[in-house]
Amino acid sequence: PTRSYGVWEMVMNEFDPRELPGDSNEQVSGCVMLDSCTEIRTPDALYNVLTHNFIRHYEQNRAPMGLFMHAAWFNKSPEMLDALEFWIDEILAPYNNGYFVTMND
Repeated sequence: PTRSYGVWEMVMNEFDPRELPGDSNEQVSGCVMLDSCTEIRTPDALYNVLTHNFIRHYEQNRAPMGLFMHAAWFNKSPEMLDALEFWIDEILAPYNNGYFVTMND
């Protein structure tokens, strides 16, 4: 943006729940909240889905990629929090022009 805006709308884009890119003609049901993606059952699957979606956002239109999930998911599955934190560290290293911000930032 070239100027400040008083109000921003935070869009909840759907995640592609596949771990790897697939056929562009394939019909895939996306999910908005990471913990609602039934395909994400393991920390490795979470890492792969996040990586696939980040690259898709970064290399295509660079739309912000919101990370939406319920805190209870991490209480139930603390290994998913470990995977998320590991992924964040892995993404920040090579992409020095990528940022993690809160909705208040």
